Amino acid sequence: MKTIIIPLIGLLAIAQVQAGPFGKKKGPHRGVTKENIGKRGAMQEEQILDHLDTHKWKKDPEATDQRPSDLNRYHIRTHSRIVSLLRHGAISDENGKIFKEKHTAITLSGKEFRADGEMSADEVKELRKKLDDLNDEINGALQAAEEGSMRTPLLNQTQHRFEEKIEFGVRSGRLSTGEASRLTRKVEKLKRMEALEKNGGLRTSEREKLFEEAAELAREINKELND
Repeated sequence: MKTIIIPLIGLLAIAQVQAGPFGKKKGPHRGVTKENIGKRGAMQEEQILDHLDTHKWKKDPEATDQRPSDLNRYHIRTHSRIVSLLRHGAISDENGKIFKEKHTAITLSGKEFRADGEMSADEVKELRKKLDDLNDEINGALQAAEEGSMRTPLLNQTQHRFEEKIEFGVRSGRLSTGEASRLTRKVEKLKRMEALEKNGGLRTSEREKLFEEAAELAREINKELND
């Protein structure tokens, strides 16, 4: 399994299956059912968890926590680590984006420090502290991915995407405040269902049920956005 950051084929692409870009119905698509989407989502999520639980990312030196004494190398090394962990699926896309943004901020700080010549010892120390803090955050994300709260990484990513689409709908005027509130309540309901199902661990059938509910919600969100 080379790529773990799997496209949400069954959920986020439902709009393309059910309707064109402006909501016009396309032709029939055989085999695309809520049940099939649920099974596909559960299977993909379990593949992600298997990859995490076997710690395959630990075999990649680029993904491990190494902190060279040379600041330049440490800076480059931290960015490579983020990219590698994303490639392995060891951290979520959302966390990867946050870590990249923080790394960019550190890069800009370094450029500001160098603008008037060589960096002072205090400036070097400050940048190193920021890189240490970032790597500590990355380690925290890796640990959280193995704990109960993160045992539904693909579903969590899907819910985050739902929230983004609702926010986009409000900003673009495609959703009224009332429509957005109703859809947000449904996303929260899905989160509560997820929390209940997690008690005692998730069986494949329970994952399938959650993805089936997410598929229904994806259809509804896309329908409202294309009305």
